[in-house]
Amino acid sequence: MTWVDRLPVRLRIAVIVFLAAGATVAMLSFPAFPQPLWYHDFADQRTIYQVPNFANVASNAGFALAGLAGLLIVLRLPAERPVTRLPYAIFALGLILVAAGSAYYHYRPSTGTLYWDRLPMTIAFMALLSALIADRIDRRAGLVLLPVLLLAGLGGVTYWHLSELGGAGDLRPYLLVQIAAALSLPLILLLFRDRIGGDRYLVLLLAFYGLAVALENGDRWLLETTAGAISGHTLKHLAAALAAYLALHRLWKCAA
Repeated sequence: MTWVDRLPVRLRIAVIVFLAAGATVAMLSFPAFPQPLWYHDFADQRTIYQVPNFANVASNAGFALAGLAGLLIVLRLPAERPVTRLPYAIFALGLILVAAGSAYYHYRPSTGTLYWDRLPMTIAFMALLSALIADRIDRRAGLVLLPVLLLAGLGGVTYWHLSELGGAGDLRPYLLVQIAAALSLPLILLLFRDRIGGDRYLVLLLAFYGLAVALENGDRWLLETTAGAISGHTLKHLAAALAAYLALHRLWKCAA
């Protein structure tokens, strides 16, 4: 038994809730701000095969492959295994939608089309959070929270989109959902044991997610460093798709 196991379950849950609430208060303390227009200025804007921003469009195929493979994994899990299938199925389906939405956004980058990139991304993120709650904290709680988390995520991104259409963009609700989820995921991994196993895959998931963030921030630098071969944002798509697949690959290796 580790020091984490000796902590009362309610205390561990309280830590997660407290930090999520703290992130909420901190974000709402900032004034409303819109989506910055510079966000759409990606480094690699080459048109190939008459497709604008070809590399950033085509690299979204990684999400589609991860989602399709994930759906097959979830559908083929033995019935007796203690896996909560519904959130993982929604997560895999969300990845397929991410491929379509992100490809559409990168074909015509704008604040309007960005909504269709972030909407499915939020679905996938919230479904994964629900799945980990079910696996590590309480199965019933994970299923009960699934629609709540999905509605919170969709509400945040849709509020931001409508605020942009109304001429007073407010990015805070979308960022709040993303930050709260990003804080909760590693805390759940740290504070609760997994009934399925395969923690190494979840650690790798977090590592590749961190790599994806770093690659996004080094978008132009990487394109210049590779003499125009590939940009950071293109590699970010591939790293994020691999991170997402690892959560589903874990089911295949540890629960099948």
